[in-house]
Amino acid sequence: MTLQDLEDHRKKLIISSQMIVRWFFGLTFITIVINIWLARTNQTGWGQLIFAVSTVIFGYILSNFMKKKDIFNENYKKLIIPDIIEKISPQFSYSPEKSIDISIILESKLVLPDYTDFGGEDHIIFKTYGNLQICEAVMAKHVNKDDYQVYLKGLFGYATFPFSFDGITVLRPKNYPIKTFNGERVRLESPRFMEIWDIETDNQLGARMALGTDIMNNLLHLNDAIKIPISISFIADKVYFATLEDGSFLEPSFYNSVYDNENIQKFSIELSIIYDIVQTFKLRQSK
Repeated sequence: MTLQDLEDHRKKLIISSQMIVRWFFGLTFITIVINIWLARTNQTGWGQLIFAVSTVIFGYILSNFMKKKDIFNENYKKLIIPDIIEKISPQFSYSPEKSIDISIILESKLVLPDYTDFGGEDHIIFKTYGNLQICEAVMAKHVNKDDYQVYLKGLFGYATFPFSFDGITVLRPKNYPIKTFNGERVRLESPRFMEIWDIETDNQLGARMALGTDIMNNLLHLNDAIKIPISISFIADKVYFATLEDGSFLEPSFYNSVYDNENIQKFSIELSIIYDIVQTFKLRQSK
């Protein structure tokens, strides 16, 4: 399948979705009219049967549409996402149905361990320095019947280095209500950086070593580019990061052209900057 084939498929899905709406209102209207007529002619026993038949017809139409939508999603990921990743680095693997292991996400100290719901997919591994791994994930705690406290929603990733950071350093968006690490406050020389993140550590010198000017500049660039809250932690030989509010970057919307998808553009920019951050640590090591 080519990109144009995918675009044609997308346009057909839009038409199908419009037809589903028409079918729904049409069947509903017909069912109401027939039931009113049956009620007036004292034949109410047929009402339930007509309702059941209408439900089966609509269910079949909706099921057929969802199958076509799943095919679109599958081909979208096969065609578009690997192409974006390869432009950043040709050495990668991509598994649409896999995610980073939950134990690694819990190690990051960017989420709380009392979660009740977790889902992940779109696992990307860059087989280069840092072995950068990224996936889409959602993690939340079920508070009551209709309320969830969201810990993670969007991209989660980490890189592993041939050296270790001193202590634990955690960056959370300024005044973020969920506290995942209790440490000493860090105050850096960059006022703008301090306006965006609250920084806590158990090693002040280690935090300043991790957050050198080069890394702070890259993180500010990342913040400016994606304009969504992001958390970062430096623990042992790993850097972890997580977006918190933006939802899914990689799930396609058939209402947007495959040639012009804002989420994919945002994902490409974010992925490029994160990759550059990992490479910055490589440059540090080579000096």
